[in-house]
Amino acid sequence: MIERVVSVEEMRQHDRYTEAMLNLEPGQLMDWAGRSIYQAFRETFAVENKRILVVSGSGHNGGDALVFASACQSDNLDFRVVVIGTPDLNNAVYQEKLSRVHPERLKIVKDLETLDSTEFEADYIIDGIFGTGLSRPVKGLQFAAIQKINAQKSTVISIDISSGINADTGEVMNGAIKADMTFVIQYYKFGNLMFDGLDYSNETRLLDISILFKPGLPIREKYSLQDIVPVFPKRKHHTHKYHYGNILVIGGQPGMMGAPQLAAIAALQSGAGLVTLGINRKDLAYFTQFHPEIMVGFYDTFNDVEALLAKRDVVIFGPGLGKTNPLAHEILAKLIQTKIPLIVDADGLSYLKSFIDNEDFDDQIIITPHAGEMAKLMGCDRDEIEKTPWRQLDHLKNKKIVTVLKGATTIISGKDTCRFVDAGNPGMATAGSGDLLCGIIAAFLARGFVQEEAALRGVIWHCEAGRRARQKYGEDGITASRMLEMF
Repeated sequence: MIERVVSVEEMRQHDRYTEAMLNLEPGQLMDWAGRSIYQAFRETFAVENKRILVVSGSGHNGGDALVFASACQSDNLDFRVVVIGTPDLNNAVYQEKLSRVHPERLKIVKDLETLDSTEFEADYIIDGIFGTGLSRPVKGLQFAAIQKINAQKSTVISIDISSGINADTGEVMNGAIKADMTFVIQYYKFGNLMFDGLDYSNETRLLDISILFKPGLPIREKYSLQDIVPVFPKRKHHTHKYHYGNILVIGGQPGMMGAPQLAAIAALQSGAGLVTLGINRKDLAYFTQFHPEIMVGFYDTFNDVEALLAKRDVVIFGPGLGKTNPLAHEILAKLIQTKIPLIVDADGLSYLKSFIDNEDFDDQIIITPHAGEMAKLMGCDRDEIEKTPWRQLDHLKNKKIVTVLKGATTIISGKDTCRFVDAGNPGMATAGSGDLLCGIIAAFLARGFVQEEAALRGVIWHCEAGRRARQKYGEDGITASRMLEMF
């Protein structure tokens, strides 16, 4: 199953398109969703002789929950339904789903006075309070119900997205369900993967209920470690180091000399043939070479830099470079002019900013910012990047820049693709981790992969190193050097 990622409005369009193309009755998609969730629930959990509580809101998500409850009823499971809020009498589809539940199994809670904590005692709680349409802060009765559910020791399963999470941004809307598992209907929503969404969704499982994808809408795909084996073509015996890529890393300043060396050794350990550091000669006294495999070139003038660029297949610009390097702007202008495949990271992004609006980069550049760096590059608030990065990513895509927006879920956005990778772990938020990623991507570029594929494979390789490091050292014990051990 292709795992795609959509906005709330796009999901509505896919629903309507499916209903029209398949000539479905109102509420039929709700039946498909509820039954699919129930089947997945039975396959995943041991439910015999367990107490099941279905908590329903009054919208589409609540209707899915009621269909789930009617399936529990058909199988004679021990279940109860609590409806939070007064059901909309004008919503015929919801009323029909509600009528399927035996009244003895049903309680409608209309106000805070009738909200009893004992109602939420169960082995499993199915969260169907809010769906993907939530756009305002959770308050009152619904907020109190969410707090009571979170206080239970039950296993909580959310339908589509944890109630209280904005499905377009991943933002907690004042309060949200902390689910143990989320059954996502047909396509991932941004909020499942972005901002706080991962922490509240916990484990996710995508359910195919045969919703069609409306032609013409944006295609974004989610990748996990299992989706790509990021290996290089097999090496031939009759080869030498130049067949595997000649990479230059320009970076380093006093106190930050480790950054370019981490990028360089990551490139070598990811398969590059040879890597050279380009260091400003005035900083020589601050430089200690940690890896004898890495060559070092020093520059005093721009002419020295031009000599360092000879025969390079890929250049990494920025790790540890600092924001006051007197030659950096001129060096970057030369790199753009020569059209050498280029990765710009960290401090290098501050120099790239002046070129963004005046250049067409012709698929030459990969940038690897985190949200703060991306906000500075694009001249916007970090909050905008974390919650709604699409506008800025689309702008860079139109400039023919491949962006690797690093985060809990990393987004790789290019001219032809938009990929989401949620395979990292919190332990990878450590100094030097981003430098490793630059080096890995550079190795894939040097070995002949196009920019978007090199970026995707580099991110997957990086995540796999993080997974192995967590397995050996635990999340708190991960360092960039320990990730290098896992290459």
